[in-house]
Amino acid sequence: MSFGFEKLTKELDCIKCAIRHARSKEVVLFAAARNNGGSMEIAYPANHSDVICINSTDGDGNSSPFNPSRKEGKDFSTLGEGIVSHSDPAKCMSGTSYATPIAAGMAAAVMDYMTQKSRGWPDYETHRYEAERIKTKDGIIAVFNTHFSDRRGDFKYLLPWKFFKKGGVGFDMVLLYTLQNL
Repeated sequence: MSFGFEKLTKELDCIKCAIRHARSKEVVLFAAARNNGGSMEIAYPANHSDVICINSTDGDGNSSPFNPSRKEGKDFSTLGEGIVSHSDPAKCMSGTSYATPIAAGMAAAVMDYMTQKSRGWPDYETHRYEAERIKTKDGIIAVFNTHFSDRRGDFKYLLPWKFFKKGGVGFDMVLLYTLQNL
């Protein structure tokens, strides 16, 4: 969700209901943190406990100055500055709203990788339950924390090349081990 509001209000209750419904279906949700710097708290719905909050970095992984102050458990970040505009390639855009779909794409890639690899296991049915955890909020957070991120200042910087570098033979078993220990 590349949007945010000051706080949950009666008018926004439909978003809370949609989040609850998505979580009941085990859909992993991501939301943009906010672009007001440390002067404001993380926006809603990024501050919701069922949502993975995404902050922004520059191309070198340095925290963007417009990120809100770090909050424990809401501290993932990825590229959100200098994103080339689809509608005007001469224009670059910045914000946590641009970092959020990048992080969601990373999660989708690792989910697909695990799904494809696990189906080829001779003992797939034995480990199916654990392998499917990759498609949950807790599973993605565990994989991001263990295999996808490095601490950069206050934030955990998501590094997709870390995953793809490890994506050789046996990395699916490394992911399975992470998921088994949730």
